[in-house]
Amino acid sequence: TSKSFFFSLFISFQHPVAHSLATPTTNNYSPFDMTSLPLEKLANHASSYASAHGIQVERRNDDGVSSYECAPISLLPNAYPRSAFQHAKSLAKPYNDLVDRVSRDSEFLQKALGGGVSDNDPYTAKLLELYNKIYVDDGDYGKFAQIADRLGIHRSDYMLTSDGPDGKHEPKQVELNTVASSFAGLSANVADLHRHMTKRYKDDLKEFLESNKKLAAHNYGESTDEEDGVPVNPTMTCLPQAFNAAHEQYKSRFVSADSKSAPVVLFVVQDGETNTVDQRMLEFALFDNHGVNVVRMSLTAAHTQLEVDETTGALYIVDPNDST
Repeated sequence: TSKSFFFSLFISFQHPVAHSLATPTTNNYSPFDMTSLPLEKLANHASSYASAHGIQVERRNDDGVSSYECAPISLLPNAYPRSAFQHAKSLAKPYNDLVDRVSRDSEFLQKALGGGVSDNDPYTAKLLELYNKIYVDDGDYGKFAQIADRLGIHRSDYMLTSDGPDGKHEPKQVELNTVASSFAGLSANVADLHRHMTKRYKDDLKEFLESNKKLAAHNYGESTDEEDGVPVNPTMTCLPQAFNAAHEQYKSRFVSADSKSAPVVLFVVQDGETNTVDQRMLEFALFDNHGVNVVRMSLTAAHTQLEVDETTGALYIVDPNDST
C-alpha cells in the first residue's frame, strides 16, 4: 500500500519593500513616517547580514559565469496578530489533507477542470490529459505511479485583510503552492534577519514597531502589551526530516540488504535556475542531519539520464557522474 507524507510548511512571506514603506492609515492611527528611521544604516546592516547568512540568489552572465547577490527581502518585519498567525498555522494540515484528496479524486478533477476550463486553456488541458493517462487509465503507462508513495510539501501564503479602516484584520489565503513550494531556506534566514534587526536596533525601531503593532492589533481583541518577537521558522529542520522519512520508505520498498549503492533524493531543477542557494540549503541540511545525498538534474537531462526498472518501478540514474 502506498503512503502519503505531509509536511506543514508555514512561511510568513514578506514581499520586497522599498524605503518608502509606510503604515496604512486607520481612523485611530496615523501613518508612520518611515523617513524618521536611519534607513541607510538599517539597509546596509541588513544587506551585510543577508550576505553573511546566505540570503542570496544566483545570477549568470551570457558566458555562464555565476555570481550571487542579495535576494529581494523586506527590511523590517510587519506585526501579525498572534491569534491570526496561530489560526493560519492550524489550517496547514486540513489544507494538506484537502490537496491530497483532490489529487486522488479523478471524477472531481474532471468535473472542475474538464469542459470549459480545459477547452480554453491548452496548458490545463494537457495537465488533465497527463493526469488521466498516468493515474486513471488502465495499462502499463501509469502502473508504477499509481502505487507510488507521495511526499507533499505545500506552502500556503496569507495576507492580513480587513473590511475597512475599522475592520478586523484576518488572514486570507493568497495561494497554496505544491511544486512551487520554495524559499524554505531563505525564509528561515529572513526570519533570523528580522529578529536580529529588531534586537540590534531596538531603540531606533521602537516607535515604528509600536505603531505597526497597534495597527495589526487594531480591532482584533489583543493586548498590545504582550511580549512580541519574530517567531522561529523551523523549515530547515522539518523539511529535511520529511525528505528523510520518504527516503526511508523508498529504501524499505526498493533496497535489499546486498544492494551495492544507496538511494539518493533527486532534485529536478529548471535549466538556468537562479534560486540555487535556497535549494542547496535543503540539500546540505538533508546530508548533515540524515546522511542522505541529493542529485540535481534538469528535466531535460532526466529524459536521457533516468531509467525505470520495468519490474519494480525503481528509478535509476544511468550515469551518476553526469549529475551534480
